[in-house]
Amino acid sequence: MIRFIAISFEKLRQFCLRAGRILWPLIIKLVQALYWFAVRLAKVLKWVLVKLAVITYANYKKRHRSRLRKGENLLRLGISIFILYFISKALLETDWRLGLSFIVAGLTAIWFGYIYRGREVMGLVLIGVIIGSLVTLLAPDAWQAFSSGDLIGFAFIVFLMVFFYYISREYKKGRRPRL
Repeated sequence: MIRFIAISFEKLRQFCLRAGRILWPLIIKLVQALYWFAVRLAKVLKWVLVKLAVITYANYKKRHRSRLRKGENLLRLGISIFILYFISKALLETDWRLGLSFIVAGLTAIWFGYIYRGREVMGLVLIGVIIGSLVTLLAPDAWQAFSSGDLIGFAFIVFLMVFFYYISREYKKGRRPRL
């Protein structure tokens, strides 16, 4: 029995050595490919960051530089960032989707300079995000009405979704929609 175990162990050792000789070049090629991929990814990320920096500076010159010369607009920018932080923190604690949507909409309002339209813009953005969440809540009802054959109900729900989307988009841009 000991001889059988010794022979089996020796065969296992030889098999592992042969497998190692076969797999070693494959592992080396895999590591080389991973290194090549990491270098390419670093170059692409550097290119993206440089382009993003250029775009950010152009946006600053186009939208913010002239408007930030007024003290009131500088105060608006600071207050908008302050409001964005606290409202998004509160929304993220209650509903992460609503909070994430407000963060994106608020950053967009700041990025495109919508906050310079008035003092109430961040409040309008919050209202727009809440109304925009109704669009996603109505989608399952529209699908249920369509699948059950209720085309009038489906058309009405789709009309409501388009209407809420339009209103939401206008509020997120810091404007009150004209109805």
